[in-house]
Amino acid sequence: MGKRHFMLKGQEDSEFVPLKRILMLEADGNYTNVYYKDEKGVVKKELQSGNIGKLKKMLSKQFVQLRRDVIVRSSQIKGIGKSCTVYLRLGGSVIIPKGKWKQVKELICSQLVIPFPKNDDSLKKKDDSSTDQDGLLIDP
Repeated sequence: MGKRHFMLKGQEDSEFVPLKRILMLEADGNYTNVYYKDEKGVVKKELQSGNIGKLKKMLSKQFVQLRRDVIVRSSQIKGIGKSCTVYLRLGGSVIIPKGKWKQVKELICSQLVIPFPKNDDSLKKKDDSSTDQDGLLIDP
């Protein structure tokens, strides 16, 4: 199975960007700003014609729609804060409508949190104490 690409139309030509390099989509009226990393890893922004809903269909499940106008790759979420705020690795933050906050928070947490097995002996120190290497308590 081949790699999936996202076509970005420039003023003079089009570029096929691998989907794994797309970081975020942000609506701008009937246009959408697409944030992506170029071949050198530099973050770029390209304004595309078409609304965010049409472009959303091309994305994978690695993306989270934070609001009607913002879709972000889950790996670009730096954290969540009080007052319905999501912090982004790209810089800045997105304020989520209160009515959608609980749903977005649960979705983010389900995608970002890695559950650890309760009785994993590999997390314990050699002296079999009840703390891990960082001094965090482990449920015995």
